[in-house]
Amino acid sequence: MFRRRFVPLTGGCQCGAVRYAMLAQPDASVCHCRMCQKAVGGPFAAFATLARDKFQWTRGAPAVFRSSSIAERGFCAACGTPLTYQGVEDDKIDVTIGSLDHPQAITPTRAVGIEGRLAWLRSLADLPAAETGDADAALVNYQHPDSEMAPGLPADTSGIERPPEAANRKLLLLQELVFGSNRGNAACCLGAGWSPEEPDFNWTSGQQSEIALPHPGPGDVLLEIDAFAFIEKPALPAQHLFVSVNATPLGCLLFTDDRRQALRVPASLLAGQSAMRLEFRHPDAGRPSDYSANRDDRELALCFKRLRVFSLPDPVHLRCEGTGGINVQELAASGIAATDLLSGFESLGDNCEFGVVQRRAGCEPLGLLRFSEMQVARLAPAIEHGFEGMGDPDGLDYSLIGEGRRMYRVHDRKSHLIFNTLQWEDEIEPTLLVPQHARRFKVLRDKFLEDMRDGSKIFVVRRNDAARPLSEHEIFPVFAALNQHGPCSLLFVTLADEAHPPGTVEMEVPGLLHGFLDMLPPYHDVHQLSFNVWLQVCMHAKALHAQMKQLNYIGA
Repeated sequence: MFRRRFVPLTGGCQCGAVRYAMLAQPDASVCHCRMCQKAVGGPFAAFATLARDKFQWTRGAPAVFRSSSIAERGFCAACGTPLTYQGVEDDKIDVTIGSLDHPQAITPTRAVGIEGRLAWLRSLADLPAAETGDADAALVNYQHPDSEMAPGLPADTSGIERPPEAANRKLLLLQELVFGSNRGNAACCLGAGWSPEEPDFNWTSGQQSEIALPHPGPGDVLLEIDAFAFIEKPALPAQHLFVSVNATPLGCLLFTDDRRQALRVPASLLAGQSAMRLEFRHPDAGRPSDYSANRDDRELALCFKRLRVFSLPDPVHLRCEGTGGINVQELAASGIAATDLLSGFESLGDNCEFGVVQRRAGCEPLGLLRFSEMQVARLAPAIEHGFEGMGDPDGLDYSLIGEGRRMYRVHDRKSHLIFNTLQWEDEIEPTLLVPQHARRFKVLRDKFLEDMRDGSKIFVVRRNDAARPLSEHEIFPVFAALNQHGPCSLLFVTLADEAHPPGTVEMEVPGLLHGFLDMLPPYHDVHQLSFNVWLQVCMHAKALHAQMKQLNYIGA
């Protein structure tokens, strides 16, 4: 059971482009001053006031008008709804009560600016009164519902007419909880099963913990968890996290290190609910004092740093069946040059395999991660922050690999990237290596950022470890990080099976492609790759990407 805690108040503009949540009980007042009358276009403004760190935008952000030397007012740039008033040096924010989903929940307790109060307000209660009548019954309402999911809406909302701008076509950040006392906003949403806040995170406590979030709205959503696990190898090598949404089991995540993972939450688990209640079970929780000399006797499992909720694009069901591969001549006979095809893809590391595929086709595009090694778990944070700090000479070092004639590798400690330079120890002086690659990294990083913003390339990720195949849980955070920069598409590949012959590519989430290979070469010799199957995977991925563009989905 959840403890009885404050339930966040939600609201937003008329068209739904901007939404917000209040994470603490506000004070309320009305203001009769002339500036507020003009700002809201009414006889007075009614505001709910709370600390700025207890308020968050959950969808979009308002435009701002600096109405005076001391204050600014926020409004929706699309529909014009007045939303906020805030002093430029104030740590509080005033939110228009009329923009709340349930304005009756807030009662003003004082009036200010009474020198501007209109005399006729005193006689409002004596005016002839009527309810909205049948004359308005035929109108088509384009206003966003007064809740994230309006009460009474059916679980399937596909038949409800919505304005085009409200269609769920993109991966959008809806909610973000940051844990810890330094800059966190999660405390008001936590139920049972949490240790006290530490500066930058919260540990779970015991074997079950709970979070209550505002309803994220119609459609499927993505739940992303950024956490690290309490592990003590070999006795406690990992932590299992079983996730339920509104009392329905959703899935299990396995945490072995500091990394992000994500789960799809189907709309059926949210339909008819007033909130999204998350229940976590972590049966591997342990006490540090049982494993070492550490005196900490708390029962710990996972240390949460951030939790985010994204809207997912409307689902699609697209598939190109593989036939075991296609050679360069067959590809050319279909009117596609291998070099042109493969230049539309960009590797996200793990190893050099895809870079070798491109080279074998005679394609040599510049790419930050083309001949790099980078763990999938490291990708999402690095991409989100635009590989910030990469190329700083103080963060680079080098090593030699191989036997006999050895090759240089450069290690960027900031991003945990290892770059295979293809430069041999007898070809370059070591003192020149770091300055040269510092410049190179900065140029390639800028190009990578431009490629993400442009959205025309398909990014490719794989892990050449058949014992640990890539899963959607790991891929979704990478997909979300890419799409924070632009409308990106991502292809991830795993081994083929009976239902997915080599060369097959599927797409269920627009922009997220799943390809199937007949083999994953060993890390020590990526040249043992399956070139013809890679060609067919890329051909099919490009075809599905083109179909997606025709449907005007993300990645177009």
